Order: sequence, then structure tokens, then C-alpha cells
Amino acid sequence: MAKDSSGGLITSAIRFPVTVIVGVLLAVIAGIIALNLVPIQLTPEVERPVITVTTNWFGASPEEIEKEIIEEQEEYLKSVEGVLKMNSESTDGQGTITLEFPAGTDITGAVVRVTNKLNEVPDYPDDADRPIVT
Repeated sequence: MAKDSSGGLITSAIRFPVTVIVGVLLAVIAGIIALNLVPIQLTPEVERPVITVTTNWFGASPEEIEKEIIEEQEEYLKSVEGVLKMNSESTDGQGTITLEFPAGTDITGAVVRVTNKLNEVPDYPDDADRPIVT
């Protein structure tokens, strides 16, 4: 019969099965505790850059703001390079356009491009404020 080269480890494991089971259970419990305590971050949280254009026109209805301001601005802003999504909202006295860009976009350059496109809008109603880019 071949001699056990592990120096009696297998023999001890066979003789003391309760000790082996306790050791395995301790290792499993330690692994579960470590899994809950160690922060695991498979993918980093990435926020897409967002630029908001707000135009105030006090006393105007949402329909007037949509027709006179938002539609004009959208016509020019749709050609801004890199825009993934454009949403607009009109409320009493205010119109808002939200532009979403891909992650990693240079936000300063995007703000400059958006501002340049807004400057191309030919005219705004007389009592409407200039758009605010944030």
C-alpha cells in the first residue's frame, strides 16, 4: 500500500470529522461576513453631464412659451454636437430645456456650444428674459 505523503493530514481529517466540519463552517462564516463588510464596486457610478437652459417670460402661458421660445431654441439646439437627449418643459412664466450629453463630455466646451447656439436664435419676445444656461 502506498504511503500517505501528506503527513497524516488526510488520516487526521478522517479520524476527526467534526473538527473538519467546524473548520469549514468557520471559513464559510468568515467569507460571508467579509462579503458583507467589504465594499464591492464592479462599475463606478457615472453621471452624464446635463445642461439646463431656462428662459423666463413672466405672465406668459405655457402654450405661449412653447410656441414663441422653446420651439425656436430647440430648432437651434438640436444641432449641438454630442447631445444624447433633449427634454423641454413649459410652465407659467418659464420654459426649460434639458440637454443630456455622454459621460466624459467636456462640460465647459458643451456650455460654450449651447450658448453659441442660443445666441443664433433670432429674436425673443420683448418682455422675455435672456436664457440662463446652467
